[in-house]
Amino acid sequence: MRARLSLFVWLLLAASLSLPAQAEGLFALEWKELARGVWVGQRPDPMRYPVVCNTVIVEGRDGILVFDAGGFPAQGEQVFAKVKALTPKPVTHIVISHWHGDHNRGIQPLLDAFPGAKVVSHTFTRDAMLGAPMQSIFKAERDGGALKTAESVKKALADDKAIDGSSISAAERAYWERFIADAELHQAEIMRMTIVAPTITFDRELDIDLGGRTVQLRHFGWGNTKGDVVMTLGAERIVAAGDTVVAPVPYGFGSYPESWASVLKRIKDTRYVTLIPGHGPLLTDTSYVDLLIETLQSVAAQVGALAAEGKSLDAVREAVDFSKVEPRFTHGDPILTRFFSLFFKQPIVQAAYNVAKGIENEKLTEDAGAAK
Repeated sequence: MRARLSLFVWLLLAASLSLPAQAEGLFALEWKELARGVWVGQRPDPMRYPVVCNTVIVEGRDGILVFDAGGFPAQGEQVFAKVKALTPKPVTHIVISHWHGDHNRGIQPLLDAFPGAKVVSHTFTRDAMLGAPMQSIFKAERDGGALKTAESVKKALADDKAIDGSSISAAERAYWERFIADAELHQAEIMRMTIVAPTITFDRELDIDLGGRTVQLRHFGWGNTKGDVVMTLGAERIVAAGDTVVAPVPYGFGSYPESWASVLKRIKDTRYVTLIPGHGPLLTDTSYVDLLIETLQSVAAQVGALAAEGKSLDAVREAVDFSKVEPRFTHGDPILTRFFSLFFKQPIVQAAYNVAKGIENEKLTEDAGAAK
């Protein structure tokens, strides 16, 4: 059951994003100008499925850079429409924060409109997109993954259960019923998406001059993935973090907890005024990042010690204590509690255990092995 559940959540996270307008705003973005020529597009409800990443548009004198243009073509189309409404300048750069599909498989509409645009990522991100991590997920999705998952959820709801067999609240039932209703449009949009390999890669840092405005791209280390890219705008003190920061609950799949905490400290060192997470609301102080650091360090320490004692993964799952941090993420909300478990507690323990045991979390040549 745990293996099936992990697969279920992983497929959804890696697949998610945009759809046509008739889906009751399922993928509709709201735009906000953060500084002159800097815009962020966000979906108001970050917890709705399929998850939708935040998109950032940065305008310079010579052109436009887009950071995380979206996972499905419908989001890329919205980004294109926003750019055209703002300026006649071309999109010159499309930056991918990491390989997870909800941040990059919607860029084709932008490339169709601006064929000269350069697609930029960390070297590992390009390798993962062309290798087993992205390719295996893409195949499962195109084989009807969204519809199959929705059918499993429907069967569970008939017994007043969640997909993991636990009981659900009335609020959760409404959430999952909406998920089922959205699945057909979600699957239709999956069939439109494409994998577009980056044309420029880097390993540590890259500065892009847009004309009168320099965008700094930095890889601070292994975090949510091995290839996380953080974008900083120094003069405006704006940072776009990709999925190294996700709110209101983080994503822990295939990550590197101890190193990730160090990445977050590097982000804090930028002394940002506005932090744009990969998903969720804008952050204007360090309190949430501090909570993430505390949580990741706690998980790494607990799992490392238990693994060193020879404990099995199942035994480690039972032993790791989240009681000091979980209420500060969920605030007692039943849906946030459910997804803190699905998105973070279960996968982060697995990820930390793999690191402790020397098991590859993001294997490029075949599906990553799961610890037993």
